[in-house]
Amino acid sequence: MYAVKVINKSGMSTMFNVLQGLQCAVNHAKSKGITKKSILNASLGGPYTKIGNGAVKAATDLGITIVVAAGNEAEDAAYYSPTSAPSSITVGAIDSSNYRTLWSDYGKVVDIFALGSDILSAGHLSDSGSVYRSGTSMAAPHVAGLAAYFMAKEGVRGSAAITKRIISAADTTFVGEAFDGSQHGAYNGGGK
Repeated sequence: MYAVKVINKSGMSTMFNVLQGLQCAVNHAKSKGITKKSILNASLGGPYTKIGNGAVKAATDLGITIVVAAGNEAEDAAYYSPTSAPSSITVGAIDSSNYRTLWSDYGKVVDIFALGSDILSAGHLSDSGSVYRSGTSMAAPHVAGLAAYFMAKEGVRGSAAITKRIISAADTTFVGEAFDGSQHGAYNGGGK
């Protein structure tokens, strides 16, 4: 695991900082010879930029799997980056009833949905603190973990292969209110 911080303590960043962070992660993966074994979770986003989506494409062309949070504006995710990058795995949020949350972004660029409502997460008030959070930033790590699971269990490598495997394992029977986007729910295939 290699952490790269691109957001300040107020939860803000710039596209420049995000691009620098992405380049730092890519350089690390290249230096270790692990690009096709690397997964980058990007629980962040901003307005659509061609340069931001281009940077995602450059990384995925190297084999790095990039999982991104769709966003929490209840809008079409195509208006944002890196969510609209075609080579990223864009993750929307569903609740415990398997419906798209009211705030999750949606649309044709959303590849898959995962639980993102009332997720137990690490808290910041102490080393052992915890807190319940909701957002597509909580859903995306589930899919990043699923990518790691398929890499470890099945030896799947590279962004395109991981994306294909995640989509093929998805449950297509339960995502409600996804509008014109994906009906795929993240699933490891264990019960099939």
